[in-house]
Amino acid sequence: MNEGYFKWLTKKVGNTSFQRRYSKLLRQLSETSFTYTIELDENRMFDGLELRSKYAEECRRCYDHDFLDLPCSILEMMVALAIRAEVHIMDNPDYGDRTGNWFWEMLVSLGLSNQTNQNYNNIYVSEVLDRFLKRKYAATGKGGLFTIPKCKVDLRTVEIWWQMNWYMTWYLKQEGEL
Repeated sequence: MNEGYFKWLTKKVGNTSFQRRYSKLLRQLSETSFTYTIELDENRMFDGLELRSKYAEECRRCYDHDFLDLPCSILEMMVALAIRAEVHIMDNPDYGDRTGNWFWEMLVSLGLSNQTNQNYNNIYVSEVLDRFLKRKYAATGKGGLFTIPKCKVDLRTVEIWWQMNWYMTWYLKQEGEL
């Protein structure tokens, strides 16, 4: 992943302080391919790949065809999902842009929020990402992208899009907005 694109992606979900504090984790997310076992999660991959076109358009960059052929990274998929959460589900001008919040919620659910550069453990992060990709996390989603306490459905069997929608509904109930 080229450096300009990496910075552009991470800026979508965090300020400069966040980017510096979590640069090792963000880099590993960018270097790990997003793979899926549930067919409709292919859409999350396409959303992540679409960010490359948005970057090229926004930054007036030409396409690097080698770059376009790379698989979608977990970082790209998560950034695209956080953007979708904000733009298509949670958009509320009273709160401003909360894209970074949704990205953070995913890091917390995965169990990666403590992986600052000072505490970074490459082996631990690799194990967490492997568990996520193989859907070996808890039925409530803990260890995956979205944790929904007392969820009646095994989230390991549900596409990421529905996990996110159900999580957002749960979140709004917790906040008293539903």
